[in-house]
Amino acid sequence: MRIVNLQQFLTLPSGTLYQRYKPSVAESLEIKWDNCGERDWVLQDLEGIGIIENNGSDQLFERLDDMQHNCASYPAAFDFAGRDGCARGDEMFLVYERDDVARLIKTLQDLPNQ
Repeated sequence: MRIVNLQQFLTLPSGTLYQRYKPSVAESLEIKWDNCGERDWVLQDLEGIGIIENNGSDQLFERLDDMQHNCASYPAAFDFAGRDGCARGDEMFLVYERDDVARLIKTLQDLPNQ
């Protein structure tokens, strides 16, 4: 892993796995796709309620309620991408390198069945 600033981050290729970083704090795990402006890029969030498969906010909230109160299960959807659009210029990013990603994949593959 390494820490880069915004200028360095924007030079990284599509498919870069990263987290926004503030000293001693890392945020959501995301994938950087294409740049789309001077301080903007397309990203895919890999965690949070945004990855619950749904057809819009109404269905998302219905599913969250169903999961919370009825032990329902819905698949995760890892195919949604959106724009960042919030870069200020002084941000830092914790960037996963190829070996880190390989270890993460192995860890996930080795999880016991739930």
